[in-house]
Amino acid sequence: CGEVDAAPRLSRMQNHTGEHIISGLAHRLFGCENRGFHMSENGDGTVQFVTVDTDRELTEEAICDIETAANESIMKNIPVVCRFPLTDELGSIAYRSKKALTGPVRLVGIDGVDLCACCAPHFGRTGSVGALRIIDSMRYKGGMRLTAVAGMSALRDERSKLGQLALISR
Repeated sequence: CGEVDAAPRLSRMQNHTGEHIISGLAHRLFGCENRGFHMSENGDGTVQFVTVDTDRELTEEAICDIETAANESIMKNIPVVCRFPLTDELGSIAYRSKKALTGPVRLVGIDGVDLCACCAPHFGRTGSVGALRIIDSMRYKGGMRLTAVAGMSALRDERSKLGQLALISR
């Protein structure tokens, strides 16, 4: 029997579900396609930050709009629904990524925010993400690379900026 390492799993789920929210809103609000996602971890397996690469550039105002809409979606505690639609049904569903997959496709949906194919674990509701911050952005390969933190990673990041990192290790 295995054991779940609770802190890394919580951190990964908060940040991965947060990535769905960022990518979904960038797509919904500004027509961006997600061209890449990476999760960087600390030595203890918790997430340090995530990066999301988009196919188009975004203004500072647009990035703030995404971050604001993301946190509003988190506060609304929207259900995160995972399902395997039938093959003939899949062709009529407008989802944002991995459309070339064949066989059973697992769709992850957050009403009004995101619908895409994904096989990773997610929370049942957006409220479990806690909070989300986009902490950096840069032009990257004709689009943008957004660096973000969610949940406890966002708290750690903010406290480290304030010189209060010692408070978390208690």
